[in-house]
Amino acid sequence: MRGSEREYDQAGVELIGPSDRVADAEVVALLADALRACGLATAEIDVGHAGVLDGFLDEVTGVARDDARDRARAGDLVSLLEIVRAAGLAPARVGQLRDAFRHRGPLAPFAEGRDQLPPRSASAVGELLELAELLEAAGVSLPVRYDLGLVAPLGYYTGITFQAIAPGLGSAIASGGRYDGLLARFGTDRAATGFGIAVPHLHQALVATGQVAIDDAPLVTLEGGTPSHTLRVAAALRGAGVSVAIGAVAESAGRPVVALRVIDGTRVERDGLVTPVADIAADLASVPDRREDRG
Repeated sequence: MRGSEREYDQAGVELIGPSDRVADAEVVALLADALRACGLATAEIDVGHAGVLDGFLDEVTGVARDDARDRARAGDLVSLLEIVRAAGLAPARVGQLRDAFRHRGPLAPFAEGRDQLPPRSASAVGELLELAELLEAAGVSLPVRYDLGLVAPLGYYTGITFQAIAPGLGSAIASGGRYDGLLARFGTDRAATGFGIAVPHLHQALVATGQVAIDDAPLVTLEGGTPSHTLRVAAALRGAGVSVAIGAVAESAGRPVVALRVIDGTRVERDGLVTPVADIAADLASVPDRREDRG
């Protein structure tokens, strides 16, 4: 009874099988292309790696490790640092973790000193450096930033993670990453990577840019005729993709209105001419939606 959604619309991909950085680069590039194809050119993609945090937590034991991971997933850096410090993580490591989680931008500052990080963290940064070269070669169509503090809220990610964000939107439009251990839980141990786009969030981001969908297809109104004839004509037109309202409408949502008078179940009158419904349907075929930038 919280008034929140239990289900939501997603569109995405899963690339199952390849386990190399080329596959990771492919899905990140595909996400960028997909968002641009939808008309969202203002999005940016943040890229991280699950191994950055894992390397530091390898040096933390017991319940503190789980508590620290929960705080990281919640984006609570202050509590994360307090937990690992209380659990005995060396001060130098605490400083490295703080600096890593605050880093959002090019990877250059971590390229040379990564060998000083915990082994799994250093390996993760190395994979991100490989990915950065591949994304540059792929000519990714949206800006990419490297966020070493990016921790996915779901715990099954094992490698590269990423999310797409847009100005003015409080939630990620899309998220994804590598989850090599997940399919093994369902009987098939295969490497996998992918992403999901939250369709409502994408819609919000598009609206925020001033972009609106314009539908030029006409709206048909039906008057006259018997109820059975009117419903038969409406069904035939709707089956052909024509939008139909029975009776006059007060508001057409900006669409052109075509007024028809029903003669019988197969014929209508339009502008004084009696015409077969099939001919009307062919003439009023739906016009594809187009977008208009009103920003």
